Amino acid sequence: MFKVTKLITFSADTAAAGRQSVIETLQKAVRESKAVARSMLNPTLPNVYHGGDYIWHLQFADEAAWRATIERSAWRETVDRALAADPVAHVDSAAYPYASGASPEPGIRGGVYRTLLLAIRPNMDAAKVNQFEVEMREMPRYVKSITNWGFSRVVESSGARSWTHVWEQ
Repeated sequence: MFKVTKLITFSADTAAAGRQSVIETLQKAVRESKAVARSMLNPTLPNVYHGGDYIWHLQFADEAAWRATIERSAWRETVDRALAADPVAHVDSAAYPYASGASPEPGIRGGVYRTLLLAIRPNMDAAKVNQFEVEMREMPRYVKSITNWGFSRVVESSGARSWTHVWEQ
């Protein structure tokens, strides 16, 4: 499984109609793509910290399916044009293969999807990066309320930072 998460921030003065136009364009792009296995496009919770106004989470069968989708010019042009429209102020994006995690409650309903984009400083010592990754994967052992989680390395990112990892829950 391959995932893409985009945090979309609208300009503060954007009217609801402007936001809705962007959202509808993205939803239509998903409906027209045969490669998108699952998609979620929802407003973020109020007062989220650097999480944007909307989160767009896409799942593909694998990285090849994602790459084939973004290389198809019509799909990519539609998405790029929507995310570059005046109402959109900023987009953070991370593309990543599902690497590790656990889903002890696979049918969970009514939960909250959380994602955290992380950026490790360039040239960080490989041993420290490895330690960080090991400790992140161990976190659910110590925080029992963490369920249905995933932790992955990013293969392509854009936005405020060069995102290197994604924590999902």
